[in-house]
Amino acid sequence: MRTHYSKAFMSPFHSTIKMVAEDLVGQFDDLEKGEPVFCYTGLSGITNATMIAYLVHQLNKDLPVHHIYVRKQGEKSHGDEVECSMMVKSYSECRKWIPIFVDDFIDEGDTVNYVMTRARKYMGNYCPAFCLS
Repeated sequence: MRTHYSKAFMSPFHSTIKMVAEDLVGQFDDLEKGEPVFCYTGLSGITNATMIAYLVHQLNKDLPVHHIYVRKQGEKSHGDEVECSMMVKSYSECRKWIPIFVDDFIDEGDTVNYVMTRARKYMGNYCPAFCLS
């Protein structure tokens, strides 16, 4: 079975994702400023966040990339509404997280608002957000 994701690592899509990863590594050259937290929902969010995180790791193995997956409303799952890859040790630790919304495109912003509202609620504090799309 073929999907529109089957050629995800082929040009020109791969070169765009690689450029995003390179830019992201450059933005987080000083971990004291913060650490990226990819926030996403759905298959397109999972696919893009995974590819970008993989390439970021190839470029800088010392840069941690955290993940927050927000389930879509009504999504059936045995998990929680919000799933994450990091453990919170202290409030001061999570203040260093910079949420980054990841998806394949942004139209009217409903998904961005939905995901970031739930991610910020989960993270327990307000952080500035970047958008990768």
